[in-house]
Amino acid sequence: MVLYKFQEKLDEAYKKFTKQEDSSESGIRGFAQMSEGEDVCYVHIIPAEIWDDREALTIMGHEIYHCALADHKDLIEDTYIEDKGLNSEDLLSKDRELELEWLSEDYIEMGIEID
Repeated sequence: MVLYKFQEKLDEAYKKFTKQEDSSESGIRGFAQMSEGEDVCYVHIIPAEIWDDREALTIMGHEIYHCALADHKDLIEDTYIEDKGLNSEDLLSKDRELELEWLSEDYIEMGIEID
């Protein structure tokens, strides 16, 4: 596991790993880096600052899942999507909507106001 204190450093690592030097993409929450030549996987994240930071812990778990079990492409193409007539972007979008819905419910329960 590779831990970062600053978002900028995580963004730089992601751009270097994906070879997108001129990418305008920023705000990456984490990524899994798999080595093709060896059976090694690194999770790059900004760690949770408090023990119940559910969003940070969810991101960490998501990236560990990539290392241990699958990447998005294999998971999507081999399962659910063909039966439902969706494409991979549809499924990823629905997944993110559910994550945000669950986080919103948690924040409301904790008394945190959200937009």
